[in-house]
This record gives sequence, C-alpha cells and structure tokens, in this order.
Amino acid sequence: MQLAGFRPDRLLEEREKLGWSQGDLALRITAVLRERAGIDIDDDRGPKVTTSAISTWERGKSTPTADNLAAAAGLLGVATDYLIDIPEEQRTLRTLRELSGRTQPTLAAQTGISSGLLASLERGHASLTDDVATRLAGRLNLSVEAIRAAYLRGRRHRLAAPGASPGRTEMHRPSH
Repeated sequence: MQLAGFRPDRLLEEREKLGWSQGDLALRITAVLRERAGIDIDDDRGPKVTTSAISTWERGKSTPTADNLAAAAGLLGVATDYLIDIPEEQRTLRTLRELSGRTQPTLAAQTGISSGLLASLERGHASLTDDVATRLAGRLNLSVEAIRAAYLRGRRHRLAAPGASPGRTEMHRPSH
C-alpha cells in the first residue's frame, strides 16, 4: 500500500545534501532495520533495502514502508512528517501510524490489539472504543482527542468513497 503524501523529491534532496549515493542510503537503512530486529548486519536473512528500492522511491514509482521511511528520516536527520506531507487536519489513523514509523503489526503488538482490528480501524470498518483510543494515544504520544479525530476523518473518507455503504458511523463509547 502506498504512503499517502510521500514526498520523493525531499528524500532525494536530503540524500544528496549528505553526498550519499542511493546505495549508501540503502545500506544504512538495511543496517538500522537489522539492528532493530537484533540481526547481524551481515546476515542475508534479515531485512534489506536495495539501491533499486531507493531509486523507485525517489522517482515516485513506489513508496517505502512506514518503518523504512522512519529509518531513512532518522538517517537523513529530518522528521518523518517532512517526508510525508499531509496537513494535520487531514491525517487519519493510518497516517498517524505511518508518521510514527510503525507497521500495522508493530503498532498492534505495542498496543495489545490485533493487526486485523487495527487495519479495520484504519479503514473505518470497526468502531473505536475508548480503551483502544487510549492505548493508541499513549503509544503514538498523542491525545485521545487527536486519535478520535483521525479515526473520524478516515471514516468520513471511507464513507465518501463511491459505492461505500454507510453502515454504522458512530464511535462506540461504553457507558459507565
């Protein structure tokens, strides 16, 4: 799935400012990913970013995954939201996750929810409970209100899509 708002021109510009080749950036991202996974840098079984991948990202033919983008941003010394240009008032749950540099399985595990539930929330197919909103807010270092607003934006976007069925549109809030 493509990263919405990805700015390949900024990735290219920042890499060139450092005087790195596409291969240099690919090797550095690979090293970061392997280190995070606790895998030796020379172990070919670990995650790998290729020069070809960097080239396709910079030409806008594909986009990096959220974790690859976060690694690239860190190496280039820029914020992830510099490389993903989406105004705050348009950010959805998916955008917030991607800006944090997490994949769905990673954020789901960190918040104690299933990847399937997180995917459904991002698509606006599941109801956001207070408990899950609080967990996501804590992990993403945002307010619960910011999480709810992003969820609603994603839900409205889904409902506005051609052929979308209205279904339930309210958030589930357990009564106390």
